[in-house]
Amino acid sequence: MPSSTTNRRSDPRAFLSTAIAVLPFVDESADPLNEYWTDGLTEEVINALGQVHGLMVASRSSTFQFKGKTENLREIAARLNAEVVLEGRLRRMGERVRISVEIV
Repeated sequence: MPSSTTNRRSDPRAFLSTAIAVLPFVDESADPLNEYWTDGLTEEVINALGQVHGLMVASRSSTFQFKGKTENLREIAARLNAEVVLEGRLRRMGERVRISVEIV
C-alpha cells in the first residue's frame, strides 16, 4: 500500500485542503527595474490561489517579509503555518519572459 506522501504527490486534488505560502518571485533579469514584474506576478499567483476552494493561502504581507532572504524553506513554511511553499523565478530578456515555479 502506498504511503500518504506518495498519494499526496500523485494526486493533485490532495492539495485542495492544504495551506500554501507563495514566496516572492526572484527577478533574474539583467535590468533591476523589472522587479515590479516579479512582485506583480507573485501577487497575481497569491490572488488566483486564494480563489481555490479549500486552499488556505498565506497573505502577501506575510510572505513578502522573506523577499530577498535565503532562509530554509521548511522554516519559512513552519513560520507561515503552510504545508506547501511555492517559489518562482522570472527572467525577462527583451520581449521574452521565462517563468519557472517550484512547489516544495
